[in-house]
Amino acid sequence: MTEDGNFEALSPELASDERALIVDVEGFERSTIRGLRETLRRVDHAVLEVSPEWLGVDGVEELFGLMSEAGFDAFQLRLDGTVGQAVRPEAVTTQVNVLFLRATPARSLS
Repeated sequence: MTEDGNFEALSPELASDERALIVDVEGFERSTIRGLRETLRRVDHAVLEVSPEWLGVDGVEELFGLMSEAGFDAFQLRLDGTVGQAVRPEAVTTQVNVLFLRATPARSLS
């Protein structure tokens, strides 16, 4: 991801995957994820911009919980598009892009 928030630098294997989801909805992540529950079943990874300023501490925890319930683990997404260390909701103290990876790849529902 570039400094201006574009995902150009996302590593090629993540950016080209047909089962990727990128969400940047300025504080409406929880309602968006709730509405995408069926879609999440077909997604292997998702990038969400997470901001405690917009969501509040409880909102960040709820968002991480929703993604965990959907089978995703959270990781730091570095500015160069590479995957960093695992991230827990209490560690999110400022706006950050979080990569949620599914431990077991999603299966097609077709």
